[in-house]
Amino acid sequence: MMSDSMDWLLQKQLDVVGAGNRLFERHTGLWRQWKTDWPRQFARSTYEVHADVTIFTSGTNVGKPVDERSGDS
Repeated sequence: MMSDSMDWLLQKQLDVVGAGNRLFERHTGLWRQWKTDWPRQFARSTYEVHADVTIFTSGTNVGKPVDERSGDS
């Protein structure tokens, strides 16, 4: 799914992922060369998708929630 989204962004020449900002930070000279033609340069780029995921909950509820207020059930 992420790859499909990136492919669509490249096809539409939309840098919503901030690749141009990252290029400016790390390779300012290259960015200045490509700045006027950035949408086309972005569309020609390649990418790799990496994800780090932390699961905080499984999304399941076991049992009835505890209501600590007296008289509520």
